[in-house]
Amino acid sequence: MNFLKPKKETIDEVKEYLEKRYILTMCQLEIKLYQARIDGMKSKSQRYFNSTPLRNAFARMMVYSKYVNSFYTISEIVRELRTNRQSVSTMVDECSKEGWIFVKKEKNKLFCTATQDMLDGFHDYVKWRKKIAADHAVSISLLDYEYLLSNNFTLFDKKL
Repeated sequence: MNFLKPKKETIDEVKEYLEKRYILTMCQLEIKLYQARIDGMKSKSQRYFNSTPLRNAFARMMVYSKYVNSFYTISEIVRELRTNRQSVSTMVDECSKEGWIFVKKEKNKLFCTATQDMLDGFHDYVKWRKKIAADHAVSISLLDYEYLLSNNFTLFDKKL
């Protein structure tokens, strides 16, 4: 019996187990994220940005722009978020009035980025998100084993 060459059936069973475990972990993680968005609607900005996926993604774009020291135009936001100009213009107007984003106008173009208020709110989310990720890290790291099973065991099939 060759102990260096694992049985294909055993590898397939382990891969199936890892896949199911990963799916369960992702389901738990997504439920926790959903719960946080519902439970975390304490402030006006949380209620606003958690009310739709578009607004949620827009907030992330604004935070990203601030950290890379860049601005987004309306056209770039429309293209990146795969939405329409009217929706983006409405969000920009609403968020600017609330002080969540900074808007500058140059040559008939609007440029947007997050304000410090938005960054502070996002930092709270990131702290919570890190904790959730840590709680699920063990199961997610099972992907490393799945990768090993998929790739490294094929080395045993090659003749030396």
